[in-house]
Amino acid sequence: IVLIGACLLSGYLFPWWSICITSSLVAYAFGSSPLKSFVIGFLSITLVWTVLSVIINLSNHSKIVEMISAVFMNIGPNNLYFVSGLIGGVTAGFGCWFGSSLKEYITPHAK
Repeated sequence: IVLIGACLLSGYLFPWWSICITSSLVAYAFGSSPLKSFVIGFLSITLVWTVLSVIINLSNHSKIVEMISAVFMNIGPNNLYFVSGLIGGVTAGFGCWFGSSLKEYITPHAK
């Protein structure tokens, strides 16, 4: 929930790729294993970006989706929602992976 809120806030204030930095900071603060962090970041932001793209499309009466769909060989709105979600999910997933890996590197576990 912290990751979703932080990424939504950074998405409104900064460029779209700022979710990578934000998710890195959140994963560093609340980090678990890098794989688990990647999965959590990927799934949560994919869901959020997909829902946001649907909401934005409904508020614009499908005008933007029609223009973007024409650029990508008329792939249709549902596929555009999915692609948008994947772009955000992969970006946030790698950000979470980096933050978690950085935390493990800086503070190694005592053996």
